[in-house]
Order: sequence, then C-alpha cells, then structure tokens
Amino acid sequence: MYRILIVDDEHHVVNWVSSLLEQADLNLEVLKAYKGSDALKILTEHRIDIVLLDIKMPGLNGLQVADYIHDYWPSCRIIFLTGFNDFDFIYKANKMKHTAYLLKTEEDHVLLAEIASTIHDIEKEHRLQLQNKIAHQKDFLLQYWPQKEFIKDLLAGKTYDKVAGSLQLTPCSINLEPSRPVYLAFCHVKWKDSLSEGEMLHLNHILMLNQTIEIAIQEYFQYASIDLSRNNFLFLFQKNNGNTTTAKPDPTLFLKESFNAAAAQLQHSISTLLCTEEVSWPSLVSVYESLQDYFTSLINRQNLSQSYTYAVTPKMLSSLAPSDISSKSKTFIQKALHDFSHDLYQGEFSRCRISLRELQKSYTQSKSMHSLPLIELYFSISTHFMKYIVDYNLNEAISTFIGLYPLYFINEFDTWDKAFDYLCRLISVLEQLNQSSEKDTTQRLIDTIKQYITEHLNSELTLTDLSEAVNYNPSYLSRIFKKQTGISLFDYINAERISRAKLMLRDTDLPINQIADTIGFDTSQYFSIVFKKTVGISPREYRQQHLI
Repeated sequence: MYRILIVDDEHHVVNWVSSLLEQADLNLEVLKAYKGSDALKILTEHRIDIVLLDIKMPGLNGLQVADYIHDYWPSCRIIFLTGFNDFDFIYKANKMKHTAYLLKTEEDHVLLAEIASTIHDIEKEHRLQLQNKIAHQKDFLLQYWPQKEFIKDLLAGKTYDKVAGSLQLTPCSINLEPSRPVYLAFCHVKWKDSLSEGEMLHLNHILMLNQTIEIAIQEYFQYASIDLSRNNFLFLFQKNNGNTTTAKPDPTLFLKESFNAAAAQLQHSISTLLCTEEVSWPSLVSVYESLQDYFTSLINRQNLSQSYTYAVTPKMLSSLAPSDISSKSKTFIQKALHDFSHDLYQGEFSRCRISLRELQKSYTQSKSMHSLPLIELYFSISTHFMKYIVDYNLNEAISTFIGLYPLYFINEFDTWDKAFDYLCRLISVLEQLNQSSEKDTTQRLIDTIKQYITEHLNSELTLTDLSEAVNYNPSYLSRIFKKQTGISLFDYINAERISRAKLMLRDTDLPINQIADTIGFDTSQYFSIVFKKTVGISPREYRQQHLI
C-alpha cells in the first residue's frame, strides 16, 4: 500500500479527491492537508509516496512545499493540481524531478489515470532497484559474511577494535564507523515459505530482506545486519554523513517507515522493535539483550501476526518489571524456552515441536522422574502452555480433544518420553484449534475496528490512526476489512457518520455546522454533499421531514 497526501487550501477539493481515491480502490492510504504548513508537519511524521499539490496557496505555496519534499523524501512523486494555467508556475514545476501537472478542471478519470500511472512508475522503479540488487548478490554476500562474523563477536562482548583487528576488517568493509553510535532494530520475519526447504531458501530470505531494506533507507543510512535465526534479524544503522540534503527526516521515523515499506514490498509479516536513541558501541550488547527480552514480552502480550514496527526508548527497555521479561541467563535452556513461547504465540507450531524436542534432549543424561531440573523444565513449559490457553480462553475447547490435568499433575507419566509426547499432542490440538479459530480472530479484529470508529467519529479517522489503534499493518487492515464486510473502510466510516448525523438531526436542535464538526467532517459544505449523496436529500430537508 502506498501513501498519498492531498494538499489544497480549498477543503471541498481535498475532500472530493479523497472520496474519489477511496472509491477507485487504488489501495492507497490517503492523508489530507489544507495549507502548506500542515503538509510540512505531515511530511515530517510520515513517509509519503505521492503528493497531490495545489500550486497557489496562501502562506507556503506549492512550489515551496515541493522543494521541501525533494529534500526530505527525494523519491516522492508530486502531481501539481491547480486551477490556474499559469505558464510561469508550470515551467518551474516541470523542471522538478518526479513531477506531473494537471488542471483541476480535468475529468475524474484523467486524475485517476495519472495517479495509477504514478503508482506504476513507483513499482517499476522498485523492481529495477531490486533487479540491480539481485545482479550484485555476489558482492553483497562477500560483504555480508564478514559483517555477520563482526556483529556476532560484538554480541559476544568483544570490543569493536578487537573484533575488527582479529577479522582484519576496516570501517569501510563493515559499513559502520567506530567513532559514531548506531540505531538498533530487532526484526522478526514470518516467512510464508516452508522452513523445510533448507539453507538455500534461508540465504534467499537474507538477500530479499537486506536488499529491500537497503532500497527503503535510500541514502540516509549505512547499515550492517546479522541473521540471528531463520526468522530473527538484527540491524545496525548509522546516519550517513555523506547525505547533503538540507532537510533530513527524523531518524526514528524514517527507519520505522522504512521497515513498514519493506514489509509492504516483501509481502511477508515483519514485526520490528526499533530503539529510538542511538546506542554507543560499549552499550551494544546490553541494549540488544533488552530488545530481545522486550520483544519476547511483547509477543507474550500480543499475538503479532501482521507487520508492525514498534519504537521503544531506552527508558522503556530499562523499566521492564521482572515479571514482564524472562531471565537474562544465556543458557541454552532459557533461550529455547524463549523460542518456544515466541513460536507458540506466533502460531509456528512446527517450530514449537522442534523447540520441545531440543529441550527434552538437553537432559538426556537424566531419566529419573524425580530429577529436579527436568521437573522444573516440564513445569516451565507447562506454564507457557497454560498462559497461552488462558490468554485465548481455550480451556473448554481443548477439553474435547485432550485432558489438561497432565500439565500440572506429572505423576500421570512413568517416563519423560511419555510426558513430552503428551506435550507434542497438546501442540497438535492447539494447531487444529488455531486453524479453526482464524475466522473468529478476524471477526474480533473487525468488531474492534468498528467499535473504535464508533467511539472516534469526531476524529479524522485515517487508516494510520486505525492501524495504530489495533496494531496491524495499514495495507492488511484495509484489505481484510473490505474482504470481511464487503465495504471499504472509507465507505463504512462515512456510513457511520451519516447514521449518527440522522440521529442528531432528528433528536437535537444543534446547528448543522455543529453536527458536521461533531461527526468528523471538515466543513458543513462537504457534510451536506456527502449526506445528500447518501440519503438523497439535504440535512436541512431531512430535519424538516422528521419534525414532530
């Protein structure tokens, strides 16, 4: 999904174009601004792909905003939309990169065709960039493996200088300078491909993710990365001193939007935890461990099945209560328990079975049912199961297939093999229930969205607002809502607003402009247009018809 910003001082023009785009189903997230300064504020808070920009506006005019856009988001496309066939303005606009020009008098289909063409150009450029990256895969891998060993040694507690010296690496080959701090991002990717397809697939995943991130961050950052496992990655970003643009995006915002853009491009679920402040090299290990623990805690509290990027401050990482995170012991047992819990909440049941058997093998030297370490391990695993079952209210559903008392009554088994076989059977039951409950989960999401809309009708209710409210990727949210309800989010919001307006017109004496404001319309004029289009008569006529 791409993000488009409409900028015009005429409210009805902005609302007309917004409505047009929603109905055209171009899979766009639409943002609106009614003056140049508002547009700049949005541009500093969001990554924008396309801007529909009025040229003649009070205050900052369109050309001034365009200059800022080219500095801030150089790959952003601009379509100048104006009511004036002014040669001087057109001449200046056409000299700018990634720009087009349309008169407001053009037919709707002309505007939509220009936007569709612009989307096609963006996608074509992305494909070309990716093809270029693919053509240089060998060069990437030659650089990636030394970087991986470098980061691996750093995470083991070694200093930058010691690692670089032992591996005979230079800052240039590492991509990161020892004199400057870095931003850390812990990234979990839920690949759609089967894990059984081997190392070649994993290598392709590494290439895909890194190449897509590299395209997304443009020239603003240099970076290095490491694959911690098949699904988990750590990225180290450093601001590029070579960037000479006068306006620079907020680094955290830019990185957050870059991961969101990468998720949309790859079409795999990417959940990312981004530290909002730069980290010094000596602090790297502690912040990395905190990010890991925080991410595990986040997974345990929320079933992250869709792409989302979480920005956390060092204070948030350091203030976690002991009950929120697991121990920071680096033993294999505790890491395997972390992985097991993570995979359980992610619905990766095949990985759960692998983790379970790895945990069982870790105590092969002990067969006694009275072994305290094994008893402790079993009940640790049982605790994860019971928490999951309680969180998702599965007690009654599970009891139809398998008893739960062996989770807390270990005397049911005479060997550990039987005990772990029971846990594997429980995983199979949970997997079966998970598949059958996907529809229920989706319906709960739809109900949550509808409730949020009902409670916030007086707000603008952008797709970004809704996605942040329910922690889902905007593109997925838009698609799943329309698929489940048969109506777009935009149309549903307008329908709810009109329904509320009818009630207020019948039951109150509030002025029409106040009603329009209360239900989230920018102007009473636009409210009247939408109301008449939906109901068939104006708000005033509707009120008169329902006078008692």
